[in-house]
Amino acid sequence: MARPSSKNGFIRFFQLKKIAKSPKSFNSQLGVPISVFTINEGSNMAIIEAGISRKNEMKNLEEIVRPSIGILTYVGAAHSEGFESKEEKLLEKLVFFKDASTVIFQNTELNLRCFNSLYPQKNRFIWSINGEGDVVYNIEKIKGHKSTITINYNGEKSNIKIPFIDDVYLHNAFTCISYLIWSDTKWNKLKQWLAN
Repeated sequence: MARPSSKNGFIRFFQLKKIAKSPKSFNSQLGVPISVFTINEGSNMAIIEAGISRKNEMKNLEEIVRPSIGILTYVGAAHSEGFESKEEKLLEKLVFFKDASTVIFQNTELNLRCFNSLYPQKNRFIWSINGEGDVVYNIEKIKGHKSTITINYNGEKSNIKIPFIDDVYLHNAFTCISYLIWSDTKWNKLKQWLAN
């Protein structure tokens, strides 16, 4: 995971659990080891951000964290100067999920191509906006600072309102919701959390 807003969304949802987490944006070669030290015997879960700024950095972070579940968040232009292309940057980010049992990510042509080139046999849980995936989000209406979203999962549809209209925040919200659906979070609890 590499976005503070996604990390904070998960933490708010799991507020009753004892979560070890990356402090602030400690997602670098130095910050990730510091983040790992927040994990203790009382932790039920750890949410560790891992960020990169050039090739061959993610292997070191993967060896430190060894995530059991991988969550690929928004891959934007930040920290791209050390890469020749978005594809090269994405392939480097995916190295983090080498030992993850499942990886959760948005269904885009680039994401699928890169993921399948590295992990053709690995479990994945994909989401999309108006496309194909395990979870499909349709943005029905944007009004003020809220979006009305239809979530399609396993043949069931649910409508929710979320307090985001910006593409990056919507992406992060969809990533968080997709993880919660994948982890069998109950719809009523999820809807209540989203309303707040």
